[in-house]
Amino acid sequence: MTVLSKQAMRDYKKVQIQLENLETSVRDRCKKEFTEMMDMSSDLVGSGIPFLDYRAYAERIFFPGHQESPLRRDLDVPESRRQTVEQGLVQLSNLLNSKLFLTKFIHTLEVQRTFSPRDRAYVASLLTVALHGKLEYFTDILKTLLNDLVEQYVAKNPKLMLRRTESVVEKLLTNWMSICLYTFLRESAGESFYMLFRAIKHQVDKGPVDAVTGKAKYTLNDNRLLREDVEYRTLTLNVVVPASAGGGAASQTVPAKVLDCDTITQVKEKLLEQTWKGTSFSQRPHIDSVLLEITALNICLRAETPMLDDGEEGGVRLWHLVKASEDSELPKHRRGSLRERGGERAKAIPEIYLTRLLSMKVLGCPFYN
Repeated sequence: MTVLSKQAMRDYKKVQIQLENLETSVRDRCKKEFTEMMDMSSDLVGSGIPFLDYRAYAERIFFPGHQESPLRRDLDVPESRRQTVEQGLVQLSNLLNSKLFLTKFIHTLEVQRTFSPRDRAYVASLLTVALHGKLEYFTDILKTLLNDLVEQYVAKNPKLMLRRTESVVEKLLTNWMSICLYTFLRESAGESFYMLFRAIKHQVDKGPVDAVTGKAKYTLNDNRLLREDVEYRTLTLNVVVPASAGGGAASQTVPAKVLDCDTITQVKEKLLEQTWKGTSFSQRPHIDSVLLEITALNICLRAETPMLDDGEEGGVRLWHLVKASEDSELPKHRRGSLRERGGERAKAIPEIYLTRLLSMKVLGCPFYN
């Protein structure tokens, strides 16, 4: 009994020491995260908001993914047929001004089985352009079509209504709302949305982001949270922006912050973001067209790490910050034995990293309100 009592006491003290070490680790980590949470918004500096003009805004909403908008194309017909085609377009415009014809036309298109969702969205956008100058008439047509759509879904499955933009009516509704929201976005909500985006991106870029898994130290999604301590340093690079080809302003130097654990692609993204932060994304240089030329030493510490070659046998796993775990491929009984052999070193509980989610949400509070 005495031997068992002494053994139990030793085990109790051992567990108590482990709990104290764990508590200390948790306390230190909480202090560190709280300090970062308090001063993280001080680095956020607002810049000009790159609003699109209405024409570019409408083209991107109506025809997403098109390199060249259909609105910018000329009437490409032989001169001998131009007058006939123009007369036909005028007659079509007159027909579109007939509510009965337009509603029947759209209903006829909807029942065609060979009419793909992509084609329906394209036709809806063309109709939106044709009716854009008569918004009241467009609204009346949309009300009628939505009423018919409601009756159709009530008879089938009302929960699926407006779930997807697969019909002409749904795309017309999307376009109509985009037209009505442009002024509101530009004069009121656009700045808050843009600054919220900038704040989130700024904070995410401050910490490590795994280029393979997408997990980050700072994130709003628990599933994408980097639940490990990755050592890193912040480097300030002086980016030399060359003068314009027209011989205008001289080249200038812009300081940009990156991390020593960033990949080359991540460094390029951050340099472009910080150098052209007042320019719309579409007008910035493409990341693949940018080459990094180091003219002075302060090289990213991990830039020289070679890429592994998969070879003929395969089996090579790419990893960036978090090494790919092979634990999931082992039988359950072997996983337990490996964990036991890992030692009894006290580690911080994974839930402590959830304070990073809180820091991201606190950062966005001024923009939510």
